[in-house]
Amino acid sequence: QNITISDPSTAPGPTAPTSVRAAAANDSAFIQWNPPKDASGAVLADSYNVYYDTSSPVNPSTATRKTVQTKSHLFLDGLTDGSTCYFVVTSVLGGAESPASTPEVSVTVGATMGSNTVSGAVSFPVKATGPMYAGVSGPSGTFFQRIDKPVGPQSYSVSGVPNGTYLTFAFIDSNNDGVIDTGD
Repeated sequence: QNITISDPSTAPGPTAPTSVRAAAANDSAFIQWNPPKDASGAVLADSYNVYYDTSSPVNPSTATRKTVQTKSHLFLDGLTDGSTCYFVVTSVLGGAESPASTPEVSVTVGATMGSNTVSGAVSFPVKATGPMYAGVSGPSGTFFQRIDKPVGPQSYSVSGVPNGTYLTFAFIDSNNDGVIDTGD
């Protein structure tokens, strides 16, 4: 049997995520992005780095970094209400990091956009081992509240929601990693 072995063409380097979006709540922000994909729709990233700073432009070499494995979102807490935070996201593929996403996005932490309040209560059958995020998401954005030590049934109230149609969500971040993943 004859076998021919040849070097494959050089694989393209990682590309930046697209459509980065951010939403803010009290002391928190929610960042989402579209992962880079190849022509057949396969995701071209092993992980992502979210860089953030209170000054613009965000410089990945000096900004705070949070690494996210395989998911394309991050709930980030410990931010200061009233501050403006700027975000960029990179993808990591095979140990190489992409350029930063453009344009950078920003939110004012704790700022409100509308005059409506959405309230509710979430019941859950287990003891919470991490914070709970509850809120609404729709075409006008994502609006949420972070509750550090939820106890079921847990009430929540999200103010500053603009008029619109939304889906509600709530989850307990059991491993406190800021992403919705197995076990949450």
